[in-house]
Amino acid sequence: MGTSRVAVGLVQLILLAPLIHGACFPALFNFGDSTSDSGGIHATFPRQTPAEFPPYGDTYYGRPSNKYSDGRLLVDFLCQAMGLPNLHSAMQTVDSDYSHGANFATAGATVMPITYLSPFPLPVQYLQFLRFQQDVIALRNNPGIHPALPSFLPAYQWRHGSASQPV
Repeated sequence: MGTSRVAVGLVQLILLAPLIHGACFPALFNFGDSTSDSGGIHATFPRQTPAEFPPYGDTYYGRPSNKYSDGRLLVDFLCQAMGLPNLHSAMQTVDSDYSHGANFATAGATVMPITYLSPFPLPVQYLQFLRFQQDVIALRNNPGIHPALPSFLPAYQWRHGSASQPV
C-alpha cells in the first residue's frame, strides 16, 4: 500500500514537471494528510507526535523534522520543481514565511469530516485557507501592525477565492 502511494505520487510529479517547468507561480497552497504534513499536527500538539522523534527525518535532515517521512515529501519536490522554498505549515505561526504559500495538511486528516483521527479534515483545511486569505487581506491593508510583516505574506491580490497576478 505504501509503495503504491509513493509510485502514484512519483508518476504525478513526473507528469506535472513539464507543465510547471518555466511557468511562474507565485505560491503554492497544499492540503492533505500525513503524506504532505510539514509540521501542522506537531504545531497543534507539540511534544505529542511520533514525527518529533527518530527515525522521522533522519536520512535527509539528520534529525527529526516533524514530517511523517524519513526525508522530503512529494510537496517538497513539487516546490523545488517550481523554484519555491519548502512550505511552512499554516499552523506554525512563529518565524514562518508565507510569501510563497502555506501547507494546510495535517497527519491523520480525512476527506470526510470524521474527527477521531485528526481535528483537521479536508473541509476544515479549506476553511483554514479561507481564513488565512482573509487575514492576509486584512494585514496587507494595515501594514502599520509591523513594518516587516507584509514581506512574509503572499504578495498577490485575492479575488473570489483565488489568487491573481502578483501585485
